[in-house]
Amino acid sequence: MNRSLRTGQERNGEHIIIDDFFRFPHTPHIKWLGPSEPRGDKLLSDEEAAEMLSFSLTVEEKVDGANVGFSVGSHGRLRAQNRGAWIEHDAGGQFKHLWQWARRYEYDLIERLGRNLILFGEWCYAQHSIHYRTLPDWFIGFDIYDQSTNQFYSVDRRNELLASLGIPVIKPMARGVFSEPRLEEFLEKPSSYDAEKLEGVYLRQDESDFLLRRAKLVRSDFTQTIGEHWSRKRIIPNQIFFIE
Repeated sequence: MNRSLRTGQERNGEHIIIDDFFRFPHTPHIKWLGPSEPRGDKLLSDEEAAEMLSFSLTVEEKVDGANVGFSVGSHGRLRAQNRGAWIEHDAGGQFKHLWQWARRYEYDLIERLGRNLILFGEWCYAQHSIHYRTLPDWFIGFDIYDQSTNQFYSVDRRNELLASLGIPVIKPMARGVFSEPRLEEFLEKPSSYDAEKLEGVYLRQDESDFLLRRAKLVRSDFTQTIGEHWSRKRIIPNQIFFIE
């Protein structure tokens, strides 16, 4: 494991202690557009997909970054995670500037997240498969998880919290009831962050203040390049667009 990342499990004598580590769940594909069967990815059944598409959904761009979560530990300090590991303060690589960024928001994040909430978002410093030229910041929030209810916030509730923090939130594309062909049309649109194309879209179904379920639809050409992992190449920073 990269020394920048530390597993969510800590050993104390003969016991393994999990410091309330919550790993962001995998999002199922509502439809697989790749040329071959998905390997290890969840895929909704035809019945599950049809049921989801019968409800009003929020469609958002799926950004190609690193999944990062911010929360407050039992020690009262801000901590960051990436998938199954904590991100250390001396992290390198794509996380080299993470804690420098986090210090700008640290006080407010500790106050607003408390011990119950986890803020998840895309850390977009390093180009993965798509180069972004007009990011609002290195971090774009997309989910708030409430550990007291074991639920994610709805879009509106998430947006309200992120607006109060001054942290960018993922841009919405549309709301409504959509067919599969209509959803595939979204994949032909350019990215909101000045990239030639977008990776895919997230579909969110909310109920009152919380997320009920989510799914994703990913471009077929993106699924084919997954094996050519960006981390084997030198880091190329994405670009932030500053408005004066």
